[in-house]
Amino acid sequence: MLRVILTGLVSCVLTAGIGYFLIPILRTVKAGQSIREVGPTWHNNKAGTPMMGGIMFMLAALICLLISIPMMQDYSVLYVLVLGLCFGAVGFVDDFCKMKK
Repeated sequence: MLRVILTGLVSCVLTAGIGYFLIPILRTVKAGQSIREVGPTWHNNKAGTPMMGGIMFMLAALICLLISIPMMQDYSVLYVLVLGLCFGAVGFVDDFCKMKK
């Protein structure tokens, strides 16, 4: 149980560290949310919010799980990792297509 909590804490710290460097990069690349005029007016405050921030979470989870593989006794967690990476890939493609069009 302690190993799970420690892995979660390390993942949170890694996410914050990756985000510290990734968010400014996404802003300079202008990977921001574009808002259409047709939608509700309260969406306007989302304009310019960096997209593809899920990369931080996926990288941190991947790094933590790859580091803890030698200590694992049950590898079923890797199925969850692969499924999460698949969902992350779908989100990345969606955000990338929004950004390009």
